[in-house]
Amino acid sequence: MPFSEKGDLLAISLDKDVKIKNRWRWDWLEEKTEKGTPHGTWCKKLATAGACYCTTCNCYIKYGSIGKMRLKDHGNDDSHIGRTENLMQKLLYKKVQRMKKKLIITLKRKHRTEKIEREVIGDVPDRPRVPQESDSESSDENADDDEQATPDPYVAETEIDTEDDEPIDDEQDFMTTWSKNLRGFPQIPPFTGASGIKVDLGDNPTAYDVYKQFLTDGIITHIKVETNR
Repeated sequence: MPFSEKGDLLAISLDKDVKIKNRWRWDWLEEKTEKGTPHGTWCKKLATAGACYCTTCNCYIKYGSIGKMRLKDHGNDDSHIGRTENLMQKLLYKKVQRMKKKLIITLKRKHRTEKIEREVIGDVPDRPRVPQESDSESSDENADDDEQATPDPYVAETEIDTEDDEPIDDEQDFMTTWSKNLRGFPQIPPFTGASGIKVDLGDNPTAYDVYKQFLTDGIITHIKVETNR
């Protein structure tokens, strides 16, 4: 029976019967009870301490006889989500030197399958760059030099493959802000060495929808990251 290691931020199991937040450490039982009834997917701690440990909040959560529901409630609690986001921020903003990272996302929708491929290149800053007033002034002065402007060092071109013959409107389907927001999170997701993870982005995902799903598990979308130094 699958389980997630302590401190692991990846959902390594997408079993429909164990859709628990991926910050939990479970001890699964395969053997049967004294009456011959299988334990199934119950946590061993249900019969012992009556609590399960949240590695994000560093505390035990008491749940009684409705363990799974209580754990899900805690996983959706604002304080737990806040701690998770803080933990992710530390990972996302960890400084790296001259890293080239490729993020490949395959969106599977009702009528077609689309592939988005993006590269993040260069010295990644510790924090997302905040636009300054001088930026708008300099952009006005250099408005006539757009064709000769230096390309963005952090975001390369986007490549989209589709099974449909119809052309895809990038701004309509993917929202141009998606690529801009990626610059703010240059190390999304911290899955180096992992083959991929599945998440549910819905029909019309925004950049923030993509970012949020890196914290949870789900279905449909396949995400893969390749890193080269």
